[in-house]
Amino acid sequence: MAILIRLITSLSRVLGGVSAALIAASLVLVCLVAVMRFGLGDPAPWPADIVTYLMMGLTFLGAPYVMSVHGHVTLVVMQKRAGHRGRIALSGVAALLWLVFAVLVAWAGERLLVTAVHEGWRDDNGLGLALWIPYLSLPVGSALLALQCLVEVLERTGGLDREASEQPIGSPSSPD
Repeated sequence: MAILIRLITSLSRVLGGVSAALIAASLVLVCLVAVMRFGLGDPAPWPADIVTYLMMGLTFLGAPYVMSVHGHVTLVVMQKRAGHRGRIALSGVAALLWLVFAVLVAWAGERLLVTAVHEGWRDDNGLGLALWIPYLSLPVGSALLALQCLVEVLERTGGLDREASEQPIGSPSSPD
């Protein structure tokens, strides 16, 4: 089980790095748009669409990493008033709700991706980008988010020792 948890966490970190690269690419494209529009006086419709797709991708692909580092928004006031047991229950319920949400988005994203592939959907902005490319981030990111939520549920219910699962494989304190 610890190996599976480490694999999910590692994949989340990789997708977090991919999201950071997508942010950098978006910044470069926004600068290109500024130079093209205001420096050269040329219209630039396609970079704006590409930036939109990159932002969509980094949102879905970066969500598992944010969940893994506990960077998501929490209701701290409610948790402080709930006491220790209430805090555990609230965080477990929140993780379960995130899990349901992530599974639903992964399913809807998969349906959208399959439809885009079978119908041959393309962007109509001049580039003619195949829309399955940006749509791929929905099921991939959401499926990994669902797995990361499952890790959270296991952690909250006491079925997972996070420190033990983060040990390198083969280390002396590793459970396997």
